[in-house]
Amino acid sequence: MINPMIEQVRKNPASGGFGINQIFSIGVLVISLCVSTLAVDLPFYFAAQNQLQTAVNAAALAGAANLPDGNDEAVEAALDMAAQNPVTNKILEESNLTFDSNGNVFEVRGEVEVDTIMAKILCGLTGVVDTVAGDGDGGEGEGESSGMSCNSMKVGAYAKALPAARDTILVIDMSTSMDDLGGDQPVTDVKEAGIAFVDQVLALDSESVDRIGVVSFDRYGNNRISLTSQNDSANFEAVKGAIMDMPLYGGGGWNTNFQAGMQVAMDEMLANGRQNAKKTIVFMTD
Repeated sequence: MINPMIEQVRKNPASGGFGINQIFSIGVLVISLCVSTLAVDLPFYFAAQNQLQTAVNAAALAGAANLPDGNDEAVEAALDMAAQNPVTNKILEESNLTFDSNGNVFEVRGEVEVDTIMAKILCGLTGVVDTVAGDGDGGEGEGESSGMSCNSMKVGAYAKALPAARDTILVIDMSTSMDDLGGDQPVTDVKEAGIAFVDQVLALDSESVDRIGVVSFDRYGNNRISLTSQNDSANFEAVKGAIMDMPLYGGGGWNTNFQAGMQVAMDEMLANGRQNAKKTIVFMTD
């Protein structure tokens, strides 16, 4: 059964209350207002989303590039880069970003508040008002935060990055002078330094990032093991084995041909180095 009051309004709008036409008009007005508001808010919201994603992407790349130097250095580099990519003309601060890393991947999450008209309308409709957390003295205008902002909506973004690829070749002196101190010194120290370098790379858990090769030189240059990653069948244990197994030169005459060792390393890097990798040659001698 139709409510008698609604029935009366429908038959005789002038008798009081809102008529169907008036209700319809108000509905159209409300819808038009919402559509108009969204037409203003949505482009601004998505522009902020794109800007934040750009900032987070750049921060992740900067952090990953510095991750081998330590997590603190990675976070500092990420913050510096994020500050260079403002969102809606506001500089990102540390409070807008969170960082995480497992030694191999650097992750960045960002969140900002974006002013929108729709947020104010929704708060008005729900009766929620902004309050400011007070200091407890009960002063005017103070109270506990509602946990909702009536001026803005949250925008979030996420990105992760790996450290840049690195190709490193150790060039190690195996000439007869590497036994001048006696007791297989300084060659033993040099080999142990090479092993320590490989162990440090292993500790980074960077099998998809780092490759290491080993070259020795005496009278000649010798490619002991080509650029190798932990993912290769030989892996880094083979690299350490190549370092430990290198013999001192047993022949006569001048045998410190470091030029030959550098040339072999350069040839290996040109032939097998990855195009976008950071290429380094570490020269180890007495």
